[in-house]
Amino acid sequence: MTDKPDRDTLDIDALIEQCRSGDTMAQIHALIALQDADARRAVDVILLLLDAEDEGVRDNAVEALGYLGEDRAEQVGPAIEARLADPSILVRNDAAEALGLLRYAHARSALERSLGHDEEWVVRCSAAEALGYLGDVRAIDALAAALTDEYEPVRSYAARAIGLLGDESHASIIRGRLAVETEPGLRGVLLAAVARLGDDTVLGELMTMAEDATGELIADLHGTVVDLIKHPHHSTIATRVAELAQTARNPHLKERLAELVKAGGASE
Repeated sequence: MTDKPDRDTLDIDALIEQCRSGDTMAQIHALIALQDADARRAVDVILLLLDAEDEGVRDNAVEALGYLGEDRAEQVGPAIEARLADPSILVRNDAAEALGLLRYAHARSALERSLGHDEEWVVRCSAAEALGYLGDVRAIDALAAALTDEYEPVRSYAARAIGLLGDESHASIIRGRLAVETEPGLRGVLLAAVARLGDDTVLGELMTMAEDATGELIADLHGTVVDLIKHPHHSTIATRVAELAQTARNPHLKERLAELVKAGGASE
């Protein structure tokens, strides 16, 4: 007597069939559910939906593949890369994000084109972020050019990516932008990038900005400090986590830093 398939298997099979149904809403529901279920065996059918007529189906397919396609990045990556030219802003944006999640290194040139030429700033932001995740230092030239983008969020993502990709030799790129940048939140991101690149003397200025911030800047600058500690990219930053937690004047920031120290939040 053969064993009956378990309920989870039946559910995944049913969701895969929904993807093949041609019913737009059923396909979108199935894509979301398959992603939530980490159903990696559904990758083949999801790939077919990248060419769907409905942008919602394409968008959810791209997003699902960014999470489910890690083990098959060499097959999934090129298909998602092609969506960087999709007519839908949503699809292009999620394609850039997915390529970063997959760490699909071959997409560097395509992401650089999106960063430099996509008409939508949100797509340029996601392209910059993805380039930071790819780990290819050759992307720094494109990211440096993006430091002059007319939209502040694009400049911010580009600065963070340079901080993650570069070394001491790239600090001058960030310092050049610091010399002309006036937006306080972005100045914090630039200071964090300089610290990541090996100059922790700027941490004092960054901490002062974070502790003196008011209004909407509080969340931005506190987030920058926390992100810097969680992703230091340089050993001298990790060794100063405890010092930052002890000397912080702002009680909310001090508490958050102390939590990170206790949890071992500083990583290399």
